[in-house]
Amino acid sequence: MKRMSSKPAVFLIDGSNLVRSCWSAECDREGDSETADFLEWLSDITLNMEFAGSSFRVFFDGSYRKTGIVSGGAVSVQFSDDKSADLMLLESASWLHASGQRAILVTSDKSMKMKAAAEGTKTMWCEEFLTMCRSFSGRSKR
Repeated sequence: MKRMSSKPAVFLIDGSNLVRSCWSAECDREGDSETADFLEWLSDITLNMEFAGSSFRVFFDGSYRKTGIVSGGAVSVQFSDDKSADLMLLESASWLHASGQRAILVTSDKSMKMKAAAEGTKTMWCEEFLTMCRSFSGRSKR
């Protein structure tokens, strides 16, 4: 597992990918309740001192749906509507890198990781991100 830097970062999370590839395997709920469970857990995790100053932008494919997350906190949620969430993630990573902000793309999509890394953005596998968060919190999923 990568060592977490104490520097604040913007975590760009491929939410659809993470929920499908990792979270749903551990969750006994399906569909939107899995997503809500993950987002609630992530909101709790961001209260740890290790994430002070960091923000978490979670991108989902598809149109808007209720998530239970209120804007203004460390976690924000975006939906791609008719656009590709992958494209939105890569554009955000590129913009943040170009503006000198520290960004980390979290996905299990190998081609996305390669594209982001080629432009200088740090990347993490979804499983690696979850393990890192859990190590800081001492808590597993609900």
